[in-house]
Amino acid sequence: MKRKRFTREDWLDFALARLAENGPETLKVTTICEAAGRTIGSFYHHFDDQAQFFDALLGHWRKTNTEEVIAAVEAIPDADRQAERLNTVAMTMNQAVEVGMRQFAFQNKQAARAVAEIDEIRISYLAQSYVRRLALAEADARLLAELEYAAFVGTQIVWRGGSLGHGQQLSGLFQRLVASRYGR
Repeated sequence: MKRKRFTREDWLDFALARLAENGPETLKVTTICEAAGRTIGSFYHHFDDQAQFFDALLGHWRKTNTEEVIAAVEAIPDADRQAERLNTVAMTMNQAVEVGMRQFAFQNKQAARAVAEIDEIRISYLAQSYVRRLALAEADARLLAELEYAAFVGTQIVWRGGSLGHGQQLSGLFQRLVASRYGR
């Protein structure tokens, strides 16, 4: 039986899964090829070099874990439901991928720049959401978004591999505190 060819997206999905499971060390070309049961030639058919692979991987993560999430949330017409959906998606996404990307960023300048850009996109989106939903001043909305995002990232690290239920409880408490403070 002939094996299905790995597409560029297959390589990227596989790399994200390996990153989540084993950390950034698994992103070496020989390591990832061996784990995928694919040849180095197959890898280089899709990527000119490791730097291009990293660019593609970081772009794939940005697209799937940030841009597509924001687009799906923005498709909802009600601001309160948008916030609920964003929290649900954030809590159910693969937290190990997020942690793996942060570990990668500590080791690689290319990844560090990408993570910083994505963090800024996410924080700015949260801040805009607070402006729309709670009519906060932009400066206050930004600070609240930074606080929420710092808590989100912190829970991924402190309770790595923790239960979804615990994360949802923390998120729910944060949302209730915000609602009680800002009257929603």
